[in-house]
Amino acid sequence: MSGAKSLFMRAAKLGFTVLEKLGIDLREKAYQRYIKRKIDQAYNPRSTSGAYGITLAAEFDKIYSIAQVGRDFLTAMSRTSIPFSAFNLDLSLSSLGRIPEAERDFFLSRCKPQADYRRVLFFVNQERYKDHRLSNAITPFWEFEDGMEGYLPVLANGASRILAFSEFNYRYFQRIAPPGVPVHKVRYPFAFPEKPSIPAGDTRASLGIRERDFVVFFHFSYLSCYERKNPEDVVRAFCRAGLDRQPNAKLVIKTSAGEFCPDKVALFQRCIEEHRLGNILVIDQYLSRQRILELIAAADVYLSLHRGEGFGIGMLEAMSVGTPVVAANFGGNTDFTTEETAFLVDCELVDVDHDRPLTGIYNHVRKWAQPNIETAANHLRALYDDP
Repeated sequence: MSGAKSLFMRAAKLGFTVLEKLGIDLREKAYQRYIKRKIDQAYNPRSTSGAYGITLAAEFDKIYSIAQVGRDFLTAMSRTSIPFSAFNLDLSLSSLGRIPEAERDFFLSRCKPQADYRRVLFFVNQERYKDHRLSNAITPFWEFEDGMEGYLPVLANGASRILAFSEFNYRYFQRIAPPGVPVHKVRYPFAFPEKPSIPAGDTRASLGIRERDFVVFFHFSYLSCYERKNPEDVVRAFCRAGLDRQPNAKLVIKTSAGEFCPDKVALFQRCIEEHRLGNILVIDQYLSRQRILELIAAADVYLSLHRGEGFGIGMLEAMSVGTPVVAANFGGNTDFTTEETAFLVDCELVDVDHDRPLTGIYNHVRKWAQPNIETAANHLRALYDDP
């Protein structure tokens, strides 16, 4: 019976694997049919206005970083005289949430095609969405110094050019781009936000934090790769600085998408418990960008100890509202986190931890940056002692 049961279990497992692969293949084909239909709707071999412009294609209404990039470009384009149109890639099979209705209406109202243009700027990390009839520019992000070739072996298939928003990405894409596909470094169209009108004290009070407490803040999405964002070293640095023993210090971590990654949520909770950290507040829910800016502005320091970063919008947002930044000196953020503008944490490029490997799109990455916890702790302690 045990042999028959074992054989049945192996057969069942094989059957589930086949069904899972079939489901993935069907979903991929559904994506491709949808994108082709959207491009066919947007494409016209001759511009109706007699002039060439740019078409922006992105998931403007979704909650993730590349969607935010698309929204920032859409906002920037609407302030220029450059002719453009835009269409929303509503990939309904995606499990990602959507931005609030008011924000969604604001951006989608700008997606009405004003003209048909051949130049298309894609804010997606997938080469299969390109159409050879068009002049396609792609805007991929990558956060490490290797591994993208394994994830997207035909990165620029169908693309006429690659745009990079940081020197880090520019150098990397130059190295891996196929012959004949130029790489351009483009300044990111960051829309400097207005400083929150809500007083920092009111924001802190809404979280049960006293006005004079020393607040360290970090935020990340579990879907952006838990190991890459490295919140555990944020906890370690906070404790190494001795702030876990200070009654007037608080570590605030804003997370999102925890419901999709319960195993990673459990890892983070275990880390907090192992350090016996009582003065920590973890917020795992969607908050509007304005609300996040309020939290950042109400903090005394923004701490990012990432192991890889393609640009680092969170750090840039913190700097733009006047919150000091302590940041790993690695990745795209080094364009703007310099010795003059931030508290830098030196890093060592090391082999990925085999016990805690990167998964998903990063499973081909072999090296990551390990921030120096002692340096980060010294920066935090200096800011605490002399704000």
